[in-house]
Amino acid sequence: MERALSPLLSVPHAAAAFALAFLIAPSGWIMRLLSPWATRLTRPPDVLVVHDPLGLTMMAGLIAKETPFLFLMTLAAVPQVRAMRLSQIAASFGYGRFAGFFKVVLPLLYPQIRLPILAVIAYASSVVDVAIILGPIRPAPFAVQLTRWMNDPDLSLRFTASAGSMLQLAVTAGAIICWLLGERLVGALGRRCARDSSVRIAVAALAELPIAFMGLGLVVLGL
Repeated sequence: MERALSPLLSVPHAAAAFALAFLIAPSGWIMRLLSPWATRLTRPPDVLVVHDPLGLTMMAGLIAKETPFLFLMTLAAVPQVRAMRLSQIAASFGYGRFAGFFKVVLPLLYPQIRLPILAVIAYASSVVDVAIILGPIRPAPFAVQLTRWMNDPDLSLRFTASAGSMLQLAVTAGAIICWLLGERLVGALGRRCARDSSVRIAVAALAELPIAFMGLGLVVLGL
């Protein structure tokens, strides 16, 4: 798993964003592969996927790029907490894998990966290159607008950019605070969960989806 994830981590964020755009755009490779026999379209559909106003494609690109990084950080921390042994102990008490992970493994594992998670939150809330490639255009994401103000020939906009940077700092801090509050909510839900086969399958599928999209995007980028 570590060997498979390493190439994904070495890809720059901008290259990963272009790869996802080439893959899921209305004229992208997914539509090109489906159109001859499934959709029978001869032209790209008039759907705004890249640069959508809600920034969903930008968020999908960040998820696809950062999930392998967080997963690799987790794999590196697992041996430090003897996760397999603890999971076996939890199973002996009748807990499923997911519930046993939340109750026994995660309280020891999470402090090891909290700093990488907070770093990803800080990056994602202020990203510029991915936002330019995949994000909305009018209005642009705030970090992109800050960059434009800072590079504008009108030097008076430097003051606007300086004030905006303080707001950007507050937005990033707010995102981190929301995550820390979410930790408590997830912890409370984990304490109530015992049998978890359906939850485990759903979470596994969601975790593998962005990695699969990232791998397909690299193939498309090569083409």
